[in-house]
Amino acid sequence: MTGEIKWRYFFAHKNKSTPLSCLSPEVKEQFRTDLFKIINQYKSIKIISVIADANQCYLRSHINGEDDLYWFAYKRLAERFQYYLQDLSREAGGKMNGIVVCDHRERRQDKRLQNMHYKMMHGEEEFTSKFENILEGVFIVPSHFSTGIQLADMVAGSIYRWFTKNDDRYYRQIYNRIRTSPSGKVEGYGIVKLH
Repeated sequence: MTGEIKWRYFFAHKNKSTPLSCLSPEVKEQFRTDLFKIINQYKSIKIISVIADANQCYLRSHINGEDDLYWFAYKRLAERFQYYLQDLSREAGGKMNGIVVCDHRERRQDKRLQNMHYKMMHGEEEFTSKFENILEGVFIVPSHFSTGIQLADMVAGSIYRWFTKNDDRYYRQIYNRIRTSPSGKVEGYGIVKLH
C-alpha cells in the first residue's frame, strides 16, 4: 500500500479509490489501531485540540465566515500550545521552544493564516498572549509530505467522531496522550470547546 493516510479514507467512498480501498474493513480497523499505538507509545506526545461548534460560533459577532472561525479556533490552539511549552520549560528547568506546522489548505487561506499568525506572534492582535516559546512563523506543509500531519489528521478524526457522533472508541485509544492539568483535567488544557 502506498499513498497518504487520512481519517476519511477509513470509510467507504463510492466511485472513488483511496490508498486504503484495497483493504478489508477488518484490516482497516487494525491499521487504524496500529496508528494510534504509534501515538501512544511516545509519552512525550501531547495532544491539544480545539472543538468548535460552528453553529454556536457563528452567533458571535466577530465570526462572519469560515476564515474567522478557523482563526478563532487556531488562536485558541496556539495559546494552549504556548501554555504547554511554558509548563514544559518549568519542568525542564530551561526554555523549551516549539514550532507550529499546519496542513496546506488553499493559497489565499494559507496566506491569510500566515499574516494572522505573524500579527499574533508580534502582539499586533487584540487580547493576545505572549508567544515567547513558539519559534518563527507558521510552517504550512501539504499533508502528503508530512507523516506528522497525517497522524494529526487521525487524532482530529477520532476527536471529531467522539464530539459529533458520540462515538468515543477511537478517542479512548489516544486519551492518554491528551494534555491535562496537574490534577488530570482535560477540558481547557488538551481539549478546548468553543461555543
